[in-house]
Amino acid sequence: MSLLHCLEAHSHGNLMGVQSTQRDWSPYLAHFTQWSAMRELRGLLKARPAADDAPAHEALPQRVERLLDAADERSWDVVQRILDTNELRARSPSEKHSLPPCVCLSECTLPGLVSLCERYGRFGFVFSKREIFEAGGRPCLYVGRDEYTALALLGRDKPVDTAAGRLYALANIYEPPRSGAKPQDYTHEREWRVFADIAFAKTELRAVVAPARYAARLLERLHGVTVVPVDMLFSWGA
Repeated sequence: MSLLHCLEAHSHGNLMGVQSTQRDWSPYLAHFTQWSAMRELRGLLKARPAADDAPAHEALPQRVERLLDAADERSWDVVQRILDTNELRARSPSEKHSLPPCVCLSECTLPGLVSLCERYGRFGFVFSKREIFEAGGRPCLYVGRDEYTALALLGRDKPVDTAAGRLYALANIYEPPRSGAKPQDYTHEREWRVFADIAFAKTELRAVVAPARYAARLLERLHGVTVVPVDMLFSWGA
């Protein structure tokens, strides 16, 4: 434990000091882009057969490197469009369940950051948790099916500017492994949702997580925003 840094945090307030000792806690939230670009790599982690277009001689590490490069390029196209508009646009996580449009974020801890990148894309837009709360963002709920059904009856199709509508829109079903039902456990994501677009002019962009080879290009477009190379974090033990 970094004692001097913890004591320094205590000097700014007891709560900050207590939180600083919890190394699985973070004052930041991140939105990662994009899920679809990582589809083939997620398939590799499920031990699916090699794709037909994979060279017969290609070893798994080389294939992963090639697919990561391709996924990063697709994600970079999306990142540039985001920077052109200077905002993250809200979309429904599930139109099937009548969930309202939102921007999904995750609490951005160092131990979990790399795994989130591998699932959702290796570019992340990082914000202050406090400022996301002020913008209307709230942490999601992880509840059992009975509680989820009750929340759906209470708030489905109600506006998210009402407490009932917001409660339903924040709810996720939790179903642990070996419970007899199909597992559904996303508690590790520590998800938050903002039920509106996030405009960088109103909610300050604190940092961008990105593959190291894109850092220079991002710094050309972002002034005063920190770029965090995900490759370096992994090398340092994140």
